Amino acid sequence: MYGNLRSRADASSTCLSASLVATQIAKRLALISFATAALRGLFCEADFFATMQTALVSLGAFYVLGLVLGETARRIVEENVRTQLARQVESALASLR
Repeated sequence: MYGNLRSRADASSTCLSASLVATQIAKRLALISFATAALRGLFCEADFFATMQTALVSLGAFYVLGLVLGETARRIVEENVRTQLARQVESALASLR
């Protein structure tokens, strides 16, 4: 009836998938930072333990950064969709009058 709009019963699955998106972004960003730090240590012929310590610290820091950026991106997209939907409903109601 209303296209792709979900009911309130599906809201919990929507919230779950939204948090999954943020964690996926965080995981990928963390792995990229870990690989970058490890490769940098390898190419610079740095000490193994110092390189791994740096890589693990960057993994944790970029995981947290990825969670923040993923959540921010989710909120921006949701706000944009709400605004566009409100405009469409408002224009549809105006055309009915």
